[in-house]
Parts: sequence; C-alpha cells; structure tokens
Amino acid sequence: MTDQPVPGKPIPVSIHRRPLAAFAGAVERHHVVPRLYIATLCLVYLMWNIWTARTIYDFAVMPLALCLLRPSDLRPILASPIFILAGLYFAALGLAGFAAPGASAHAIAKHVMYSLQVLSFLAITALLMRRDREFPKTLFLCLAVAAAIAAAVNIVAFWHEYPHGLFSQQLSGIPGISMYYNQNYIGIVNAVACAGCFALIAGQPLSRPQLIATLAATLMLLTTITLIMSRGSLMATLAAALVAFLLSGGRRERRLMLGVIGAALLLLALATPLVLSAVARGDSFRLSLWRFYLDMAAQRPWLGYGLSFDMQIVLPDGTAILTPHNMMLATLIRGGLVSVAALAILLATAVYRALRCRISEGGLFAPVLLAATLVATCVDFEIVATPLAWPWLLLWLPIGLSLGAEAAVGGNSQVER
Repeated sequence: MTDQPVPGKPIPVSIHRRPLAAFAGAVERHHVVPRLYIATLCLVYLMWNIWTARTIYDFAVMPLALCLLRPSDLRPILASPIFILAGLYFAALGLAGFAAPGASAHAIAKHVMYSLQVLSFLAITALLMRRDREFPKTLFLCLAVAAAIAAAVNIVAFWHEYPHGLFSQQLSGIPGISMYYNQNYIGIVNAVACAGCFALIAGQPLSRPQLIATLAATLMLLTTITLIMSRGSLMATLAAALVAFLLSGGRRERRLMLGVIGAALLLLALATPLVLSAVARGDSFRLSLWRFYLDMAAQRPWLGYGLSFDMQIVLPDGTAILTPHNMMLATLIRGGLVSVAALAILLATAVYRALRCRISEGGLFAPVLLAATLVATCVDFEIVATPLAWPWLLLWLPIGLSLGAEAAVGGNSQVER
C-alpha cells in the first residue's frame, strides 16, 4: 500500500507532514538552532547595533526552534517552577500596568510581546541544554572569544580617541565600535562573559587549546572590567569568581581559579588611579535615592505606578537620578509588592535549582552567572520585559541556564531523586 493521494479524497496527514518532518530533521541534524542561538548572543558583543542579533533571533532562532519541539521536551520546561514563576512575574507587571493611573495600552501591548519573547528565550535555552549537555560549554567558549575580541577592539578604539586617558579615566564605549557606551552596561555584559569563563575553568574538562583560549579571554575581560571600573560589574565579577572557586571540583580547577582571582587583584592594584576615583565617588547617592524611592513605593505598595511611570527624581543637591539603581526596588516602583514577590521567588527558585543540578548537565554555569546577577542588580539596573539586549545576558540567560539544567535531568521528580 502506498500513501499516494487519491483524486477526490483528502491528502493523508502523513504525506502533508513529510516535508515538515524532513525539514525539521535537517535542522536538527546540522545543529542549526544552537549555532544560530550562539551567533545571536555573540553578535551582541561584536556588532555596534542590536538589530542584527534581534533579527536573527526573531526570524530564525524562534521559528526554527518550533520545528524541534516535541511534547516530551516541552512538558518539563513548561511545568518547571522557574518557567511558571517567570510568567507570573510578567503577568504581575502587566496587571500593574492595567491598574496604574493613566494606563497606556501601547506600553501594555509592548510588555506582552516582549514578555513572550523572553519566555521563548528561556524555553529555547532549556531545550538546547536538554538536547545537548555540552551546549553551555560550547556557548561560553564562543561567547568568551567574541567578548574578548570586542573588548580588545574597544580598548584600542578608546586609546586612539583618548591616548592619555586609558589609565586615568573610565573606559567607555565608542560610537560606531561598541554596542553600548555607558560604563555600567558595557561593564556588565563583559562581567557576564567573564563569569562564563570562570564556570569553564572551574567546572568543565577543557582541551589544552580550549583552556588557553579561555584563560586568554578571561585575562582580556578582567582587564576591560578593571578599566571600566563600574563598581557593580567589578563586584559581580569578584562574586562570580568566588562562587566558581567554592564550587570547583578538583585541585587543578581550584589552583586555576586562585590564579584568576590573583590576576584580578593584581589588575586592581595596577589600576590604582581608577580605584581611587571609584572610592572617591562614594555611594553615588545610593543611600539617599533608595530612601526616596522607598517612600515613593510606600504610597502605592501593592501594584506600584505602572510600566509607563517616569521614575526620574532630582535629589536636594540638583542631581537627576533616572532609576532606583536596584532591580528589586525598581520592580517595587513599577509593579508593587506583587511583582517583587514574584521576582524574588523566581530568583530564589533559580538559585536553588541551579545548585541542585550543578553536578549534572547544568555544570557550574547557572550558579556562577546567577551570583554575578544577584550582586550586580543590588546596586544598579532595572529589568522588565525587553527585546534582545543586555538584560537578556544579565538576568534571563542565567535563569534560562538554571531552567535548562533542571530540564536536562528530566524535570522536578528526577532532580529530587
């Protein structure tokens, strides 16, 4: 019996699905989705605008990932507390947007669209880790090299622009060269890549060429983070290094991490003028503005002020502050206690699952990156739903890695066993 269509009868479903099945098989056989995913994140470092990376993700990674989905893959991801809590966080922010005075339908619609993009990123990250236990290692080997190349280019461009300022003023991005110009943003994306290097050194079996490339990239990124002297990024890097050292599995890995930490401290000692400048900046008004924003939040504690609220304040000395410089406090202003609770439980669950799964397919990537995230967001950044940009690297990639580590071992029941 053949499956040839008979005139006057509907085409059999099996025939209708064969081209799609063949296409999906080719996509999976040639590892198209993981390669495009890795290329997308690398381009965030290498390109001077974000649109190339966003186009690849929106029009290639997401559609092609749909071809690979099977119910057996999707169930443990969608049922994961991490994925559910991420959805609840976005839902709480959306609810706050509806309830806010002067609610903006446009802002809410964008929030929904961007939330779906972030959730797709979490699911795809978990799917790729579930399919290939070596995926995080490959991802961060590529990301480390891309970030190191971008960092070196940025230093050379800055030196050319300010030949006498490299060791006397903070390194910043250069228009037409760097994706980001602000020291905090360029610092944190380099800190994320550096944290990935720490996880590679402390927890992954690397060949000699891979180890040399990782150590070289680590040194380049540590140099760049030191020259940027964004204190949040510097603190995040040191926290990630400490967690990687504490969770490293063997003597060789511990010795390598001690060497990396020693190199970081040496770089700080060599950059004394920048360190003194950072100390002179004090708390950069953090204590003053945190008290102000807490008073503001107390006036609308449950659902906050909404997605469109302008959080800019002016301190008594005339200094304009755009955000609270604390992720949880910014969430409290935008979405109230409901959103803060969802975000706090999401982070706690991601950390817990990352630590539970660190000895399996997830490795050290999730706990080390989450350490950097938690420290950095204590002193800076507001993270809501956005299209692909630095917040995906800082928050959603570590959470996606934790979700993927859980999905890779078959879901909650297997983690508990």
